[in-house]
Amino acid sequence: MDFKISYSFISDWGLDTFSLDPTSGVITLSGNSLDYEEVEHYILIVSATDNPGSKDPPLTATATVYVNIKDINDNPPDIGKNLYEVDVAESVEVGTEVLQIKVSDKDSGNKKQA
Repeated sequence: MDFKISYSFISDWGLDTFSLDPTSGVITLSGNSLDYEEVEHYILIVSATDNPGSKDPPLTATATVYVNIKDINDNPPDIGKNLYEVDVAESVEVGTEVLQIKVSDKDSGNKKQA
């Protein structure tokens, strides 16, 4: 008996971004572009069903697919202001802190102060 497998997504979440070929089971990026800052990972539930014909009932198995998005450096740092102005007395000692500039970056791994 020839068993053909058909694949489908069980959940609707992520279907605007991924598609599943019902005969091969290949998941492809199909819609929205990926952006780590918006969605860091997707959880897709896939069902596989064998179709043996009318004599035997079809059997089904499910699997969970985790798609983790890797961040790229696609956002510039945000320095907050374009101009910083500070008054410093001429008598301050060398090594005295004059100003701290705070910078943020939406990209992961780049959330630092300078």
